[in-house]
Amino acid sequence: MDVYRVTFDNNRAVSATKTDVAKHGDIALYPNDMVNWYAVECESEQMAIIVAQSVVNEMWRQLHFNAPLPDGLC
Repeated sequence: MDVYRVTFDNNRAVSATKTDVAKHGDIALYPNDMVNWYAVECESEQMAIIVAQSVVNEMWRQLHFNAPLPDGLC
C-alpha cells in the first residue's frame, strides 16, 4: 500500500497524491484548526480520500463536541 497526502479545502477532502515524505497519520492544520492535509496509507487515491475525510470528520467532532473517537480510528 502507498501513503497518500490528502489535501483539504474547508475541511473537505479534495485530492490525494502519493508521497514519500509524510507517513500515515501525519496532519497539517491551519491556525484556525482547519485541515490543510492528512496522510493516510491506502490502496488507491479514491480510498485515501474517503478514509482521510472520515478520520478528519471524527477528529473535528471530537474537538468541538468532546466526543470520544470510535474504536479503530487513528
